[in-house]
Amino acid sequence: MKMTRKRVATTAAIAALLTAGVFGGTYAKYILQVDTKEDSARVAKFYLGASELDLFANTYDNGDGEAGVDVATVIDNLIAPNFEATGTLTFDVTSEVKATLGLDNRTKVETNLPDDVQEDLKVVIGDTSTGIVYSGTVYDLSHGGFSFAKIKDISAHTVGGTITVSVTVSWALENGKDELETNLANAQATGDFEKEFTLSLVAGAVLTQVN
Repeated sequence: MKMTRKRVATTAAIAALLTAGVFGGTYAKYILQVDTKEDSARVAKFYLGASELDLFANTYDNGDGEAGVDVATVIDNLIAPNFEATGTLTFDVTSEVKATLGLDNRTKVETNLPDDVQEDLKVVIGDTSTGIVYSGTVYDLSHGGFSFAKIKDISAHTVGGTITVSVTVSWALENGKDELETNLANAQATGDFEKEFTLSLVAGAVLTQVN
C-alpha cells in the first residue's frame, strides 16, 4: 500500500517528536532530593589570666641566728642584706588546644641599685618539686638576660586550670661589700640621693598553641 506524500510527512514528524522526547528529557522521570542534617562548630577557647604578685613585705624573719625579725618597718616593703622574700605567681588557664605555658622576655627586674649590688641579689622562679624555671641574679634580669622558659605543658580541654609558680628573691648577709651596702642604706636614710633605691619584679607569661 502506497502512502501518500502527506501521510509520510506526518509519520516522520511524529517520529521526530518521539525521538526528541526520549533523548531530550522532556518526559517525566524519577527525581529525589535530600539535604544532610546541619553540622556546625565554634572556635576553641584559649585564655590566660594572672593574679597580682605578692612578693615583698615590710618584715622578714629568716629563722636563723638570734630570735627576732631580721628586717622590719611599719608600712613600706623592704629589701636589705639578710632578707629572703617568697611569693607565688598564679595563672588561670583555659585551653581547648594543646599548648605550652612559659615566661618570656617581659620577665624582668627594674632597679636603680648599683650593678655590684644587683649581682648579689638572687632570683629563683620555680622549685625543685615542680621544676626550676629560672635561677640567676637581679643583674641578669635587669640587663635582659632572660629569653624564654617553659613552665608547663598544657593539655587540650584544660578549663579553669590554676597553675602556681613560686618566686624567691634573696640578698645574703655576707657579700664582701659592707662599705657599699652601708653607703646605700645611709643615703636612703639621709636623703643624700635624689631617688630612693628600689627594686621591682614583673613576670611576663605566654600561652602558646603547639603542634
